[in-house]
Amino acid sequence: MSDLTLCLITKGRSEYLDPLLRSLSVALNHDQLKVLVILNGVTPDIATRFRVWAEGMPGKVKVESFTDNKAGLSRFWPIISAITSKWVAFPSDDDILNEKFFENWVGFETAHSHFGAIATELALIDSSGSSLGITRKPSYSPEIEEVEFIARAFRECPFLWPGLIIQVSKLPKQIPNSRYVLDWWIGIYLLCSGEVAVADSVLVNYRVHDTQESAVASLARKNLEASVHLGNFINDDIFAKWVININAQEVVDFLLYLLKHPPLYGDPTFSSELISVIARRVSVLRNEIEVQVCLNFVNALAHNVPIDEKQLDFISLIGPLKERIEKSLNFNIKFSQTSCATIKSALTFHSVNNDSLPKVIVGCKHSAHNSRQISIDCENLSDTSALIDSLLLQTGEYLEKIEYFTTSVSPFEYKLIRRARLVKSRIPKSVNWLVYRLLAR
Repeated sequence: MSDLTLCLITKGRSEYLDPLLRSLSVALNHDQLKVLVILNGVTPDIATRFRVWAEGMPGKVKVESFTDNKAGLSRFWPIISAITSKWVAFPSDDDILNEKFFENWVGFETAHSHFGAIATELALIDSSGSSLGITRKPSYSPEIEEVEFIARAFRECPFLWPGLIIQVSKLPKQIPNSRYVLDWWIGIYLLCSGEVAVADSVLVNYRVHDTQESAVASLARKNLEASVHLGNFINDDIFAKWVININAQEVVDFLLYLLKHPPLYGDPTFSSELISVIARRVSVLRNEIEVQVCLNFVNALAHNVPIDEKQLDFISLIGPLKERIEKSLNFNIKFSQTSCATIKSALTFHSVNNDSLPKVIVGCKHSAHNSRQISIDCENLSDTSALIDSLLLQTGEYLEKIEYFTTSVSPFEYKLIRRARLVKSRIPKSVNWLVYRLLAR
């Protein structure tokens, strides 16, 4: 029978303290549960409340105290790593535990004992503790192939941190000093180093309110931190071992999935930067020609650049390639039905046929005018390099027009988003819930 420690790190939220302690007290009625409270710069009255409460739970609750408040988990990690339970979870001090979850902990743990971590769902509640009727699921799914989900994990945090139950022995020995993305960093660490289960159970009722830690910083601030710490992870041993242990085709697929799931939520400022870090790291770890070509193609597309294989001599991340996949592009072309045989022969390329790459329809002077395709001069084919340059230039303009290439949000678009959020905040919760359910389908 394996026990679970709930590690609560609190800066002291007096408005949520009573319901939090009540839910912890109910959970501690189960023999397998323990609680570690880390007081992170709380006021003396909050510290007294926790210590008095802990004294009423002898042998079940341990309290550690720090006088000053610091964001992040790094300074508490030696305490957390020393937990003697098999499992640990990290509910927040504004959450409420789902009491029913612990009624079948023994059966739940037995069913998942061979996994390194278990990702559970979160039931959303409002600031007063009332249910919003919304259940959030982890974005990770074991039904998706591994290489796609590792790529997707760089786009968004794969797990819901308060609902993630981790084997203590599987915790990383060292963690970065991160305020906002440690859960993301640990999530990718777990995916690259071992198996993670997903359970349709709710461990925590997650409170949504305006004073959450995540609500006090801009998305750009969080993405900057993510680019730093996830970039460091990419250059660490765990990621290197994962890349080395998969075959060449799986590496190619992983790189192409980065286009399907652009990192850091597709943020135009940081996403391409992180893809460059990944591509450069993979270029050092794998020397197969198909991998080298693909990583450079993907890096170019991430920076809104269509290229052919000849351009790799000038922009390769490791310098000119000794070998190339001849007549290849980092996008797929399809000829218009009325394109002439001459243009088809001149622009016959190695086809990647991957859904992550953009597709472009190519026409010529014999083709009917169509705004959804580009047109190449089929009567002036004497200069092949000029022909390819024209293809690449027009493809770039076309992909910008159809918004395949991401760009920064304009001030006008930003104002629209702000107004939409203002309207959303004034709509009744029931309507918001209905819209959420419709969009989630």
